[in-house]
Amino acid sequence: MEQHFQRLERLLQKADGIGIVRFAPEEMEELGLLYRRAAAEVAFLRSRNQTASPGYWWLNDLVFRASGYLYSTRRPGPGLVDFLLNGLPSAVYRSRKVVLLAAAIFLAGGVAGYLLQIFGPADVTRLFLPPGQGGRISTHPSYTSAWGPFMSSFIMTNNIKVAIIAFATGVFAGLPTVYVLFSNGLLLGILAALYQSHRYSLYFWSLILPHGALELPAIFLAGGAGFLLAGAVVAPGDHYRGEALRRAAKEALPLFLGTVPLLIVAGLIEGFFTPSTLDPRLKIGFAGVVFTLLVLYLNRGRKSGRVGEDEV
Repeated sequence: MEQHFQRLERLLQKADGIGIVRFAPEEMEELGLLYRRAAAEVAFLRSRNQTASPGYWWLNDLVFRASGYLYSTRRPGPGLVDFLLNGLPSAVYRSRKVVLLAAAIFLAGGVAGYLLQIFGPADVTRLFLPPGQGGRISTHPSYTSAWGPFMSSFIMTNNIKVAIIAFATGVFAGLPTVYVLFSNGLLLGILAALYQSHRYSLYFWSLILPHGALELPAIFLAGGAGFLLAGAVVAPGDHYRGEALRRAAKEALPLFLGTVPLLIVAGLIEGFFTPSTLDPRLKIGFAGVVFTLLVLYLNRGRKSGRVGEDEV
C-alpha cells in the first residue's frame, strides 16, 4: 500500500514542477485513483485514533495537495494557448515512435514513387495524377508556369484529406493508415522524379517545401494518431477492446488536433508565399527556417515527456 502513496507523492511533485495541465490522460486517472485511496486511508486512521502517527500527517498532506489539484475552481484542462505552448509538444514527444513510424512509411512511399517514375513504365504518371494532367506534363515542357499553381493547390488539398483519413481509419487495425501514407508518399516521389526529368527540380521543391514543411509533419502527426488507435484495436492488453480504444483516443486526439494549426499556417503560406515570384532558392531557404522553428517548438515537449517516462 505504501508504494501507491509514494507514487502519489511523485505525481504531486511532477504537478508542482510542470503543472497538472501537462499530465497525460492516464496520469490524471492515476492521480484521482491514488487520491481516493489515500483519502480512505486517512479516514481509517482517524477512526482508529491514530492521528498522532507520522504516517497519518504525511498522508493527510498528500490528500490536501492532491485535492487542491483535482478540485480547484479552475478546470484542470489545457486551454487553447496552453495546448499550443505545452500540450501539443508533450503529446508529440510521448507518441514520437508512432509519429516517426508514419514518417518512415510516407518516405518509403516517396522513394518507391521516385524509383518507379525513373525505372518503371513510361505512362506510370497517368495512374496517380488527376485525369488529363499526366500527359500534359510529360509532353509540354512549358507546363510549369501554367500548371504549377494547380499542382501546389492540389497537393495541399490532398494532404489535408490524407491527414483526416490517416487518423480516422486507424480503427481498422491501421491498414488504411499505412495505405494512405505510403500511396501519398508515392505520389510525391513520382512528381519529384517527373520534374527532375524536365530539369525543374528546383522549381518543384520551391512549390512544395514552403508549406510542405508544415503540411507533411501534420500528416505524420495524423498518421501517428491513427497508429495509436490501431494499437488499441490490435493489442488491447489487459483491457476490453472498447476501453483500450477509449484510452488510446485520449492520447491520439491531441496529436490530430495539432494538425489543425499546422495546416492553417501551411495554407496561408501556400496562398500568399508559395505563388510569389521570389527566387526558388529563397523559398527553399524559407522552408528550412520554418521546419527548424517547428522542430524547436516541438522540442519543448522533451522535458515534460521525459519526466513522465522516468516516473512510470
